[in-house]
Amino acid sequence: MSLTTVLAIGGGIVGLSGLLLSVYVARRDRPSVELFAAPDDPARAEVQVRLPGERYFLVHARNRGRRPLSIERIWFQRRSTGKTRHLLTDRYDRGTQTLAEGQSLTWDITFSTVTPEDLELIVLESQDGRRFTGRYRRSAPPRWNT
Repeated sequence: MSLTTVLAIGGGIVGLSGLLLSVYVARRDRPSVELFAAPDDPARAEVQVRLPGERYFLVHARNRGRRPLSIERIWFQRRSTGKTRHLLTDRYDRGTQTLAEGQSLTWDITFSTVTPEDLELIVLESQDGRRFTGRYRRSAPPRWNT
């Protein structure tokens, strides 16, 4: 085997490993959001003001990516009418909220505006125009069932 062949094989291996590493880093650093709605956490009643007789559900957004994510809008769609209701709208309302790596945000919503059966999709739109969707979970996450 000549020196040229050895160098060509070595260059091919280095080039392929560089490509695979670049693809891995690009996928790892891409924003990823876990978004869902769930029944109200009874423990939150101690820190949040609740109206007597009102039922609530929580909308959770957690950044699972490696980069901060700026939330521009978040809304849910009703199954019966297809209409939307904004939870966090444009800058004139509450401004853009930023989710750092691993951070989460929670919004309390009363069932007076929508029922669990009528909740179709929850949609989060980031400042760069990406959209993430989630659904209503019928049971609370396991950490609430203790």
